Parts: sequence; structure tokens; C-alpha cells
Amino acid sequence: IHTGITYAHWTQSDGFTKVDGSKEGQRKSLYDMWLQVNFDSVIKVPVIIAGRYARGFDFKVRDNDTVVYSGGLGYRFNTYTRAICEYKETRSKSFRDSEDNEINLQEFSVKSEVRF
Repeated sequence: IHTGITYAHWTQSDGFTKVDGSKEGQRKSLYDMWLQVNFDSVIKVPVIIAGRYARGFDFKVRDNDTVVYSGGLGYRFNTYTRAICEYKETRSKSFRDSEDNEINLQEFSVKSEVRF
């Protein structure tokens, strides 16, 4: 079951999504929230700020939630082109190194969008 709500305006978009599922007796759930703001209309500089928080649950495995945080800063070059630099961290007790220590995954990416 996938439910969600999104608000979109030319200055911002944000939303919340909830996904529930079960397969072969496993019951899982995901909550995902995001926000993206374009400051062009407020301060006349086409800067974009984005953030996201997501959390996944596995109801059969205790204390094994997966959490994702991300945030980014971007620039809108024109109506058709924009880019964003984003930092993302994923935390889960199922992520282990070779010595069985818990680790967090950290990523840095540059994303771009071109509309035709």
C-alpha cells in the first residue's frame, strides 16, 4: 500500500510518502519526507535548498530500522537546467564492517536536471 501527499508550488515542493508492504510473512514500512525550496522568488537569487528524511521499519527484526538523512544546496541556471550538491547519510544496524562493527554509509553527489 502506497499513500502520500505532495505540495508543489513554483517556489517549493514538499511531501510525505508512506509505503506498507508484506511478502512471505515479512511486514515492512517506509516513511519518506522531503522539502525543496527555490529562493529565486524571495531573494532574487536562484538558489535551491533541499532536505530529506526517510525511515524504514522491519517489524520482524527488532532494532533494525534504516534511516536516511540528506541535504543539499543547488543552483537553477535557467528554466530548463539546475544542479544540486547533496550529502546523504544512511544508518542501519545491518551495515557492518569486516570486524562486525556498525557503520554508516555516507555519500556526496552532484545531481543535475535538464528539461526538454
